[in-house]
Amino acid sequence: MFIVPKRREVVRVSGTAIVVKDESLLASMAVGVKVPTLALVVTVREAMFHCGKSMIRSHMWEPEL
Repeated sequence: MFIVPKRREVVRVSGTAIVVKDESLLASMAVGVKVPTLALVVTVREAMFHCGKSMIRSHMWEPEL
């Protein structure tokens, strides 16, 4: 399950994932001078959006409430 900031939908993904330490891949994900130490590589077999009712009710993206 992936929760995307500011989105009400949740994405459900079926497939496989591996944790990698490939330096060139990690360098491509750098933000400024910060380079991640690990990456998650996901091979998606199927992806689908789920109803956002739980996200709406949780007010997750509305911290002022």
